[in-house]
Amino acid sequence: MPEAVAAAKEYVTGAIAAGFALGGGIGPVDHGWRFGAGGA
Repeated sequence: MPEAVAAAKEYVTGAIAAGFALGGGIGPVDHGWRFGAGGA
């Protein structure tokens, strides 16, 4: 279970960090960030 939680946190943190800057606040996240599918 700890490994799954750590992997999930890494995924979500990366998706938010690679998200698109639209307006104020957190914009859409980039779910394909690990694959170089775009992002900021």
